[in-house]
Amino acid sequence: MIGTIVYKSGSTTGLTYGQILRIDYNWTPRSTNIAIYPTILISRCPNNQCFYNDYLSDYGDSGGVWYIRYVIFVIHFNPGIWIFDYGAKVIGIHNGRPHYDQEHIEAVASWAVKVREKWSDISFVTCGPDYSSSCM
Repeated sequence: MIGTIVYKSGSTTGLTYGQILRIDYNWTPRSTNIAIYPTILISRCPNNQCFYNDYLSDYGDSGGVWYIRYVIFVIHFNPGIWIFDYGAKVIGIHNGRPHYDQEHIEAVASWAVKVREKWSDISFVTCGPDYSSSCM
């Protein structure tokens, strides 16, 4: 999964995306001595190559989902018009950003499977052709 492009839906920054740098990141939130492990470390500027120039996450985004998008089907209209329908697999729940990240270029997410182990009433989300507005 290292190098995979993932997307986040957050209430403050909206839809953002980045690349997975680590899947075994040990994150300690600011002003705490509690470590959350394992988490996923995601960057909008992997190898100093930025995808865009806005924040990856900010206050208020916590609890948003990180997900992988995949193409379900493609419709081709002439001339050169393509319509893509995407599905999504949730991989993590947004927690915050590393304390050293002052430019909001990296974010941390708890593995969705770990969250589901703690709260069994949470189910994984897959968005398809009959997606709800929460998948958009």
